[in-house]
Amino acid sequence: MVAGLDAGANDYVTKPFSFEELLARVRVQLRSDDDTEPTTLEHGGLLLDLHTRRAHVDGRTIELTAREFALAEVFMRHPDHVLSRDQLLNLVWGCDHDPGSNVVDVYVRYLRRKHGTDRIATVRGMGYRLGRDRCVARRLADAGRGGHRDVTQAAAAPMVASLRPYVRQVEICLMLLP
Repeated sequence: MVAGLDAGANDYVTKPFSFEELLARVRVQLRSDDDTEPTTLEHGGLLLDLHTRRAHVDGRTIELTAREFALAEVFMRHPDHVLSRDQLLNLVWGCDHDPGSNVVDVYVRYLRRKHGTDRIATVRGMGYRLGRDRCVARRLADAGRGGHRDVTQAAAAPMVASLRPYVRQVEICLMLLP
């Protein structure tokens, strides 16, 4: 535990732990984060306005359904990260989803039609990634087969900030468990 804290971790939880304690610790970390939530997300000619729920591609406004907007938001909050189908199902559709469903593939196809086919790359065997450079996606897939990377505190801060909208959803899912 001491080594983890000395390495830059803000907190440490040992097994076994209760979900209530874990959620309380997550809420403390989110409260201590001084960063304000962005009102717009931009990446490679795509712009999402989170307050007005409008999407723009290369300066033109496009219409998105609520699910399409939520999926686009997840991609925009994690640009250049490979997101698995299961991650996308959990973040967009929540805890009530069928893991065997192709709903993610269908909605990615909808977004490709509206955003442009080259903006969301398929990373074979891993999932999808927002970005135009398919060679980068291939390198990420190859690196993903070889191991893991250490997450420093600086690298973890954007991930923690991107989780803020989903904390309540996790709490609700945990309440539904027996």
